[in-house]
Amino acid sequence: MIAAFGFQEHLLYSVLEELVNTGRLKGSVVGGRQDKAVYIPDIYSKTQNAWVDAFLKQNGYLEFDALVRLGIPEPSSFVKKRFKSSKLLFLRAACVGQALVDQVEASVEEAVNSATWTDIQPILPSCLSVEDMGMLIAEAMRSTNVQSSARVLGDTVVVSEKFISNCLSLFDEAMQQKAQKEVKNNPVFLITEDDLKQASMLTESTSTSKKDKREAERKKKSTDQNTRRWL
Repeated sequence: MIAAFGFQEHLLYSVLEELVNTGRLKGSVVGGRQDKAVYIPDIYSKTQNAWVDAFLKQNGYLEFDALVRLGIPEPSSFVKKRFKSSKLLFLRAACVGQALVDQVEASVEEAVNSATWTDIQPILPSCLSVEDMGMLIAEAMRSTNVQSSARVLGDTVVVSEKFISNCLSLFDEAMQQKAQKEVKNNPVFLITEDDLKQASMLTESTSTSKKDKREAERKKKSTDQNTRRWL
C-alpha cells in the first residue's frame, strides 16, 4: 500500500493500528512496522486454526513444513502457544500427539512381553525422518522402561533381547557339531586332561628352576663379598 499509493509509512501504520484496535478492521498486523509486515484477516486466521486443529485431531501429528506452507512462519512456536495444554512430543520435523506415542509404546511393550519384534515404521507418519523416528522410539522405550530388555535394529525395528537369545540357542547344536568336526579334522586343537596336567607340571618346574637359580646367584654373590673382605 505504501508503494502503490505513496502513503507516509508512519501515518499508515498509526492509522492501521487504530483501525485494528477499534475493531473496524477484523484482523491483525504481523511483522511490526517494516516493509515485510503482513495484514492477516481474522477469517483467514480462523480458517487456518480450524485446519490445524482438525488435522491434529484426525492424524495425531503436525508436520512443520506443512504449517509453513499454510502461512505459519514459526510452526513450533505457533503449536506450543495454541496447544499449550496438550501433551505433544516435539521432534525435528514434526510434533506428535499422545495417542500416537501411546500406540508406539504399546507396540514396544508387546514385543518385549511376547519375546518377539516389531517394526514401528508402518504406524508412523511418512513425513518423519529417520532421526525423528529414532527419537520417538527412544522416548517410548524410556517411558516403558524396556531399554535393557530390547534393542533397536535397522532404525525402526524394536527386538526383544529374549527373542535374540532364543534365536541364538537354535544354533547351539549346529555349533557343537561344527566344533566336533573341526577337532577331528584338526587334532592339534584338541586339549585333553593330560595336556592340562603336563602344562601345570611344566609351569611348576619352570618356577622351581627359576627359584633355584636365584638362590645359587645369591650364594655366589655372598661368597664373593666374603672373599673380598678376607683379602
